[in-house]
Amino acid sequence: AAAAGWGLTLGTALSALYLFFEKIIFQKTETYRACEGAEVVVASISTREIWRSLAKLSIPMTLGASAVSLTKLVDMAMILRRLQAIGYSEVMANEAYGSYTALALSVYALLPSLVNSIALPLIPILSAAIETGDRERQTAMIRSSYHLTAVVAIPAALAVSAFAKPILSLLFGGEAEAVVLAAPLLSLLGSSIFLSCMITASNSVLHAYRSVNRPILSMLAGAAVKIVAAYFLIGLPSVGLLGAPISTFLCNLTVVILNLVFASKLQKIDDLVSVFGKPLAAAIPSIGIPLCIYQLMVIRIGENAILTLGSFVLAVVLYLLLACALGAITEDDLMSLPMGKYVCRVLAKIMPRQVQLNLQK
Repeated sequence: AAAAGWGLTLGTALSALYLFFEKIIFQKTETYRACEGAEVVVASISTREIWRSLAKLSIPMTLGASAVSLTKLVDMAMILRRLQAIGYSEVMANEAYGSYTALALSVYALLPSLVNSIALPLIPILSAAIETGDRERQTAMIRSSYHLTAVVAIPAALAVSAFAKPILSLLFGGEAEAVVLAAPLLSLLGSSIFLSCMITASNSVLHAYRSVNRPILSMLAGAAVKIVAAYFLIGLPSVGLLGAPISTFLCNLTVVILNLVFASKLQKIDDLVSVFGKPLAAAIPSIGIPLCIYQLMVIRIGENAILTLGSFVLAVVLYLLLACALGAITEDDLMSLPMGKYVCRVLAKIMPRQVQLNLQK
């Protein structure tokens, strides 16, 4: 635990150092010099007004972003009591709760934090479009934010659902019994990864429009669904602990639906089926084929880390090829990703001509 704390501290320090050097480099660019020479008009605003304005934005935004923490709080308050109510001993209930929170929830919480960093950089551009009243630009930025979230989060969610046990075995190799217990839970949580990422993306869109109270309403509605679903589902002997990830899915789904409805009232986005449908169509075979190969290889040689990692590499390659072929990923999408220009160069060499044309579109 202490090492994890030091790791977090070191990671934050390195991030700050990186941003410091990026700032030095940026100050030498033509873009910075142009901004430096521009005329700036500073409004006369008192310190009290500034703090009041910040509070009006930051407090609702913080509350709206706490949906994941809220679901964890509900799980903590609900799981142990409801499992003991259906016949679990205190020791068994604690073991089940520990496997769920320490293993399944740890993997579930990791991926959204990585995926969200991809679409969120588009939000400042959306804010600028809102300030200038450019409705066409607003639509394009919202669509791009949802699209990039779907492109990365949908295959990630399917991969976690399909490879739940291999992933846990790879990360927690010394906890075989806990892995067996947590694997079906993580498999169910996998579908919530995409919804969790969409919560962040849609919350950010609403925040860009300064509609900071609506995400709170969505979160409260989702929390109510979570509490009711968790209480009844975990209390069913035939469901038990599986009720926790199911209730999380229902909670996240409620939040996403409400957020999309709220966002559509501010700026209507057409053809959302295409935004989410194409990445899904590319992700299903990209995950399904490696899963079948993995299971056949496990029968012959057994589970091992190399086989698991090889399956992931194959899934990534297949997804990139199929997504480009179906038009789910464009060259602009790839360029917005980390190491995107290198991915474009590799794909340009190995892809058929027609797929390259789809990528450029």
